[in-house]
Amino acid sequence: FKKQKIQKSLSFPKLAYLRFGENVRALRREKHLSQEELSEMVFTTQKYISCIETGRAHPGLEACLRIADALHVSIDTLLKGIIETGSEVLKPNSPEQDLLDDVIWAVHRYLENR
Repeated sequence: FKKQKIQKSLSFPKLAYLRFGENVRALRREKHLSQEELSEMVFTTQKYISCIETGRAHPGLEACLRIADALHVSIDTLLKGIIETGSEVLKPNSPEQDLLDDVIWAVHRYLENR
């Protein structure tokens, strides 16, 4: 209960990065990988993976795609729970909603051109 109360007070971007990190951590553990092993697979540092998993780092599209590839999952698996949260928090035509729409469109175009 306390965790949900704290999350509801977070802004959408912070909550999105927190949920993304939770998804990365769960999938990494499911694959029995250490943060160090995952970091080597995505050409970054263990500290950066730790920051992603705790929501302190804000990975770009390329880093997200590398992580998805390393974990053998689709990008939407990593984004699970984020889009749904956005629709609850974001107002239509807000700058935040526009940003989310742009990110989703960029991911879609990238995946089509792979």
